[in-house]
Formats: sequence, structure tokens, C-alpha cells
Amino acid sequence: MKVIGWTGWDDPRYREDYLSDPLFEEHRNAVIEELRKRYYHFSGFYHQGGELGVPVFDDGDWFKVSYRTWGQIMADTYPEEMDQTKSAYIVWAWCSPCEPKDMIIPRREDYPEYDFWDGPFPVNDSTFI
Repeated sequence: MKVIGWTGWDDPRYREDYLSDPLFEEHRNAVIEELRKRYYHFSGFYHQGGELGVPVFDDGDWFKVSYRTWGQIMADTYPEEMDQTKSAYIVWAWCSPCEPKDMIIPRREDYPEYDFWDGPFPVNDSTFI
């Protein structure tokens, strides 16, 4: 399983019920691998509100999670950047350890084969960059 693209939280092409992902661990591991591969760094806020914050997999599914869960995934992806305390996820959940201008977010050109959704998006990406 691998990430083949990124989309927005409200993309109507994917299932609505994101709280019951039967492949959660496999999806989580694929997301961590992709984050490390491309050195993406962004918060749960961007995951839920950004244009390309939600990973899409080659199995046709996507990975929508809470701010807290995304924060934990980022803390697990880059443990060397954070003290690995029980609260390390908090920094990544609502904000990012880096300034918004330093966030590294997915770009359309990173996934030339993926059919991107064109919104509307809850938050304009210029808010994050």
C-alpha cells in the first residue's frame, strides 16, 4: 500500500465515514513512509483544512484523522525533532514546530499521475505558506 496523491478534507469522491478505517495501521504506516520520503511537515490544522492535506492510497481509500491523531503521526514520523513525551503530538496537532512559511506541504507536481480535486477548500493554502 502506498500514497498516490493528496486531496482536501471535503473531497466528495471518498467515503464520508473516516472514523472506522479497517486498514488504519496499514494506512498510517504508508502515510509515515510518504511523509519521511518527501520530508513533508504540516499540522493537523493543515491536514483538515489545506488543499492537499489528506493522503490518498493506491487501494482507492483516503486517510482522514483528527487533529490529535495527525499530531501523533507527525511526532512518530519525526521523533528526532521532538521530545518523545506523551504530549509531543500537541505541537503538531494544532500548530507546527516550524513557522507556516517553513511548512513543507504536498504539491500537485509531486504526483503527476493523480487526478486532483479542485475544491472548494475550507482554508486557502496561502494561509499556510
